[in-house]
Amino acid sequence: MSAVHTGAMEVIADPPRGWHRLEPVLEVALLASLGATASWGVRAEIAGASWPMPPPAGGLALTVAATVALIWRRRFPRSVAATVTALAVSYHLIGYAGYAIALTLFLTCYAVTAAGRSALALLDAAAVIVIGTGALLLPPHPIDPLGPEVLGSVVVMVALAATGVATRQRRQVTEERIRRADERAQAQLRQRLVEDRLRVARDLHDILAHTLAVITLESGVALDVLDDDPRRARQSMLTLRSSARQAMSELRATLGVLRDGEPEDTAPQPTLARLDELTRPALAAGLQVDLHRSDLPELPQVVQLVAYRIVQEGVTNAIRHAGGTRIDIRLRCGPEGLVVDVEDDGRGIPGPRPGGGFGLVGMRERAESLGGTLHTEPLPSGGSRLRAVLPLPLGTP
Repeated sequence: MSAVHTGAMEVIADPPRGWHRLEPVLEVALLASLGATASWGVRAEIAGASWPMPPPAGGLALTVAATVALIWRRRFPRSVAATVTALAVSYHLIGYAGYAIALTLFLTCYAVTAAGRSALALLDAAAVIVIGTGALLLPPHPIDPLGPEVLGSVVVMVALAATGVATRQRRQVTEERIRRADERAQAQLRQRLVEDRLRVARDLHDILAHTLAVITLESGVALDVLDDDPRRARQSMLTLRSSARQAMSELRATLGVLRDGEPEDTAPQPTLARLDELTRPALAAGLQVDLHRSDLPELPQVVQLVAYRIVQEGVTNAIRHAGGTRIDIRLRCGPEGLVVDVEDDGRGIPGPRPGGGFGLVGMRERAESLGGTLHTEPLPSGGSRLRAVLPLPLGTP
């Protein structure tokens, strides 16, 4: 595996495609080549011996058995090391000439340190080297300890054991990197889930609070004038239906994010072009609404959406809580970004309270998500002002 850096997150690349299918083939080829080479060496050593040998079939059987045992070297490295070492020692003690079976000990030394899962892996490799080569010094045909058979085998097995240690360390580093990358990915996922939950909660609050405020206001008007002015009552009911339909469309889009991660319908998100539609219920309820947009440039969609929701919540609060007669909405672009002011002449905008009143919190979170600010203040003439400042991306006209 290899590590690939993507932004702030480190991802571990998967093995090349098809590797998992190719690995068993390479494993079979390795062990078949090892067994064939060792068996050929056994036959050559027996054929060239100057003293009587046990039947060649025995030597070949021991060599094949040692090769087959290596199939399980990754799962049971210590057991395989003990088995192969015992077969190699038996090969010499039975009286076979030479030491071609030592080829299986070479792979064993590598496997026991590369696949070992404990600090004893080096001791296991040392035991294989000492026992496997020490047997050559024993009867019935002891070999010179300084001869090439002993020294050469020791050098090769030590080198392969050291290679196995390096392989295991590299694997451990990779596994640790994978673990840390997974932890970071899980943390990022949890953070995204929290942010998505807050965003959906804000959207639901804005949509439902505004719609319910309009329903409460217009239904009250309809009940008050139902007998004296049926036409006005009818107009209020039509406004109710229009607001309900708009809310249903926005709710479907918002809930679609919860289901599939994408909006369910294809209706675009609200923009500043729909502010007139947003203020229509307040006008129908008899409030004076002044909307000022000072030659706004083409703004990014996300900025328009946040500004729209802030104005929506400001209008909702003015209708439900302020109890005034006038709403003044102003939007302008300045050096600090898009400035949104919503003023009313009522009792002011309520803050968070137990059991509800999270509109102001949601508006502030929306503004801060763009790096902006939001605050409220009382007006000297009565009422209050809600002001949001939303920075604009570089390059915005």
